[in-house]
Amino acid sequence: MKLTIILIMLLIQRAVLANSIHPVSITWANADIQDHKISLSIKTTAEDLLYFHQLSPDSMFRLSQEELMEAAQQHASVIKDGFFVLDQTKDRLPGKLVSSNFSSLINKKEFDVMELLKYPLYYKMEFELADNVDLLIFHQALSDSGLPSVCLLSISKNANSLVQNIELSEHQPFSIGRDAVSIGSPSEVNFMLSYITLTDTEVLHELTLPMALLKTFVSIKDEEFNIAVKIIEQFIAENSTVEVNKSTIDPDAITLVFQNETEALMNDQSLVNIRVAYNLKSFPNEIGISWNSFNWKMRWFKSLIDAFGTQVEHNFSRFQPRFEMKREMKLKKEGN
Repeated sequence: MKLTIILIMLLIQRAVLANSIHPVSITWANADIQDHKISLSIKTTAEDLLYFHQLSPDSMFRLSQEELMEAAQQHASVIKDGFFVLDQTKDRLPGKLVSSNFSSLINKKEFDVMELLKYPLYYKMEFELADNVDLLIFHQALSDSGLPSVCLLSISKNANSLVQNIELSEHQPFSIGRDAVSIGSPSEVNFMLSYITLTDTEVLHELTLPMALLKTFVSIKDEEFNIAVKIIEQFIAENSTVEVNKSTIDPDAITLVFQNETEALMNDQSLVNIRVAYNLKSFPNEIGISWNSFNWKMRWFKSLIDAFGTQVEHNFSRFQPRFEMKREMKLKKEGN
């Protein structure tokens, strides 16, 4: 009987965690401008397959290799439709998908839904570049699926870097001259993506950032993996602050997922996905969310906020470290 209760509690906990996966797509794109074409390499993770395709995890919230492989192949059409380049006359450059790589899915037969962020998927596109094209306007339209989507775009010319980690969204294209030599964008090189969900029962703050950036805030260079995780969790708990009805509440759960097939590999290029969950014990009339730590590497970051079904944005910075909102409880009159 005791074992049955434990198994039921475990399944409930996994269900809650599975539903907490951030509803935002994150991709990385590297465009190399060559003499007669643009080569665009796109990296996403297997987690995106959950958002764009009808996948049904089993009772243990796992997906088979066959399901993910099939969805990854179908995702090629999403990528092909979701990325395009315009010229100075707003005409699309002819483009095609030339290759894909799903080798990260080869060595396992089953995948835990909560760990899909670890498995990268790669797609490569090419766009024809005619001699009369002077301006390149990069677009991504993955949000056409109804899902918030952010792409971090880096551009090079014949393998020489021009710009790195420019945020590319549906309403924020990026333009660059075909003959550009160098573009400075120091504020965009280091980034942290934030997604906050507010409901009547929970505040969920999800952060995604490179390990190199995280190491500018915490010292974990020579620590063992388990100790490093505890140091990161403590840093997050101290710096992601939530107030409900003017009272500070502690996080109920902090979950870390490292974008590596092996968790012990915490190199600077690894992405860290952090989910901080706060359970609410009373109706949230007033909510305040703060981020308390900035440095010369990260002066600000943008957060996408789902506030009780309404989409808003907030730029957290030294000068604006807090997001606030007030609500009114509407009581239904008797007889209505």
